[in-house]
Amino acid sequence: MAEVARRTNAPAPASIPTPSARGNSIKLRNVRLFNGKHSEVTPFLSEIKRNIEFNAASFPDDHAKILFVGLNLKDGIPVEWFNQLER
Repeated sequence: MAEVARRTNAPAPASIPTPSARGNSIKLRNVRLFNGKHSEVTPFLSEIKRNIEFNAASFPDDHAKILFVGLNLKDGIPVEWFNQLER
C-alpha cells in the first residue's frame, strides 16, 4: 500500500504538447508537381489531399483548395488545362 501511495504522490509527468500548443499545421514535404502523366494522377492527388487535411486552417474554402492544386501543376499542358477551367 505504501508503494501505491508513493506513486500517487509523485509529480505528474510532463504533458505532451497538444496540436494547438505546437501550431495548427503540420509541416509536410512539398507536393510533387503534376506533369500530366496518367500514372502520376493518384500519387499527386493523394499528396494534395494529405496536405489539405493536415493544414485545414490554410484552406478555408474550396477556392483555396483549387488554387493550391493549380500551384502544383507543371508548366505546359497541365497549367494550360487549369487556366482554361479557371476562366
